[in-house]
Amino acid sequence: MASSRYDDQSVLTPEFLQTYKEFYFIGKRREAYDRWLQQAWRGDLYAMATLPAVTITHTDQTWPVPPEFWEHWVLDLLGEAEGSYVLGLQYALIAEAVGAEGLPAKKKAEDFFLRSALAGHLPGMYATFMTSEARAKMPFTPPPTPHVEVTMPIRFMQRDVNGERRYWLTRAADAGYWKAANFLAATYATPDSGVPDNTHDEHYSKIAAEHGSRRDALYVAYYYLEEKFHKMNKCKGFYDYVFLADRIHNDGILTEQDKDTEILTMKGKIIVSKDQIVSGNESCLKDEVIATGVEESKRLYDAWKTRDDEAERQKKELYDKAKARIPEVKAAYEKAVQADKKK
Repeated sequence: MASSRYDDQSVLTPEFLQTYKEFYFIGKRREAYDRWLQQAWRGDLYAMATLPAVTITHTDQTWPVPPEFWEHWVLDLLGEAEGSYVLGLQYALIAEAVGAEGLPAKKKAEDFFLRSALAGHLPGMYATFMTSEARAKMPFTPPPTPHVEVTMPIRFMQRDVNGERRYWLTRAADAGYWKAANFLAATYATPDSGVPDNTHDEHYSKIAAEHGSRRDALYVAYYYLEEKFHKMNKCKGFYDYVFLADRIHNDGILTEQDKDTEILTMKGKIIVSKDQIVSGNESCLKDEVIATGVEESKRLYDAWKTRDDEAERQKKELYDKAKARIPEVKAAYEKAVQADKKK
């Protein structure tokens, strides 16, 4: 499964994944549909969004309702931005499971991701970037608002002929979506041709780090330590972001020891290697320099956590309201099934 498109892979419940692996993936399409239908009635909106994808893919079977029924309700429950994104994800999931048979679902996924992106959904923009190659030779006109300055030359992403992929990736990254910022940074660091752009690599790696990516925070820290990034002092850059990485990994707390990255922290001081940290600059070991990193990492972490908590609150509110309307969907479903039987 293309988990990289999912904003949070945990949205697929163990029950959903069991149905996918033990029924749908081995060819038991009807059994999978029926199981996902029951999961949808219990409030799984991702299961509901999978039903139209199964219906449109396996036209050799007769299904209770057309795919448009489910599409309408997912969009009605979750709104254009989130609803289109979820439909895109589940259409893509089914398309990739069946190969050539999934071309109609693949096209649906591309269309729904684009709808989500146009509605301002950041993960939807990232998913659109990942799935827009079919439109690479078509003219692309960016939406008039918001203004997005795409600075990346085509040599960094040579298959992006019309600029659509770079547009959506830049827009999502500039708005703070960590996956887009991470990918954009990596592309600046490893262009398809020509020399890397360390300035933009640094800029977007910091955005990813400051929006919750521990991996990017460590990357920024060590690139300052190795003096490959230069927007701030080597010592400050290292401490700010290596402490931020530790806080992200440990719910805001600086730990005594982080075995995963072989970073030892003692009384708030992170020691990788004295020689590596100092490298001709003894001031890196001064208590006030380290203390500044401790303080700044807390500010960066708290700012990210505040944003993230608010986004999670809003998403939970949206899904709670949607789940409360499941009886309404079930009633409409039963009415549609009965109407079809009378034909």
